[in-house]
Amino acid sequence: MINRQREIRKRRNSEEIKCELLSQALNPLTKTSAMYRCRFSFDMLKRYIEQLTECGLLTSDENDGNIVLKTTEKGKKWLKLWRQLKAIENTN
Repeated sequence: MINRQREIRKRRNSEEIKCELLSQALNPLTKTSAMYRCRFSFDMLKRYIEQLTECGLLTSDENDGNIVLKTTEKGKKWLKLWRQLKAIENTN
């Protein structure tokens, strides 16, 4: 039980956080949904949305008064490459 709790509490690095947000935004979702699904604070979500949109990996559009996030084609490529690198890393 204690080991499981430690595993759950493992801190995510910046790349893992970006990967999580891009993965969740493969299907359009609101900022609120992203915050809950990714387990982000509002400030954290805001910071990563800004970073990913500046890089062209994520779009942030307004729809009926809600901000909707969507992973771009460039973001999908980044996500695929990141997953390939993690797979290589885990083979050693």
